[in-house]
Amino acid sequence: MDHVIGIYGNGRRGRATFLVALIGLSVLVAIGVNLEWGRLAVDGRLVVADTGLALWQGVTVLVVTCIGAALAGLGTSARRTSRTGVMTLVTGVVVTAVAGQAVAHLVARPADIAAAVQAGADSIPLRGYVMPVIESTVGAGAWMTLTAGLLTGILGLAQILIPVWRARPGAR
Repeated sequence: MDHVIGIYGNGRRGRATFLVALIGLSVLVAIGVNLEWGRLAVDGRLVVADTGLALWQGVTVLVVTCIGAALAGLGTSARRTSRTGVMTLVTGVVVTAVAGQAVAHLVARPADIAAAVQAGADSIPLRGYVMPVIESTVGAGAWMTLTAGLLTGILGLAQILIPVWRARPGAR
């Protein structure tokens, strides 16, 4: 049992495991940002297909992930494990919050557009104006980035809590 705790704990192999997991999650965010985040279709015709880099949220997520991974990678010494965990946790929380806001925006986008079109149609006396069907879908890139942000936050929390758990009284 001691060797299992050593792999995931505060030892050299534990720090290497966390670093590899953080790099993997950072690559997952980079892939997710380059994939499609959302589509907007009017009457069944594609109007806009946004990638993460076309939205400010995607650029923010990519920059925060790069900075967080670089800072966490630099702070992997034994004395800085809690700092690395905090940096990883903050990176995960920011990525999750920004990606979650992007998903909420993509879901609410048809209602916002419909309200703007309806307000414009009310100012012009049009009889029998029929509002077109506006559909918005959230793409795989947004969900991938949101999931990677959640997992990064969990990884940071584990980096903070596992050494504390191992250092409690009565632990070997």
